[in-house]
Amino acid sequence: MTIELDAHGLEQRKATLLALLDRVGEAELNEEDAGAGGRTVRASSVAPLEPPYQVARFEYRELYEPADRRTWRLAEYAYEYLQQPRPGRRAHHWHDPWAHHAHCVDPREPERDDHYRDVPVDVFEAHAEFLRWYALNAQMNCFGLFPLVR
Repeated sequence: MTIELDAHGLEQRKATLLALLDRVGEAELNEEDAGAGGRTVRASSVAPLEPPYQVARFEYRELYEPADRRTWRLAEYAYEYLQQPRPGRRAHHWHDPWAHHAHCVDPREPERDDHYRDVPVDVFEAHAEFLRWYALNAQMNCFGLFPLVR
């Protein structure tokens, strides 16, 4: 997956993400210097849930590196959905040393927080998946995920 955006495209992506997160709860978005000319974009929202949970946290982070003078390239990401009280978790990550991988924590087996196989996922795909979990308000499970071999 290669995502390259000019400055306007990056601003549109951030605005769209903030608007989507604002639909489920109070959203915030921050951008910070990531060194070597890179930028980190963090977006999050907290939404109420029905018991036995209290809230759902949507936490998204993307690291962009300059591809050239006018273009930003997505270099890594972390998209998280967390049920609180913990430990329910689903996540899609892309970073070294695992490259693209997933995380999942089933509250029935909280000690098993393995890395799972995954494919490249865009933040909007991850958000759609996490919205389904949010709408279900069901206990997290890791059905269908395959652990990475270490």
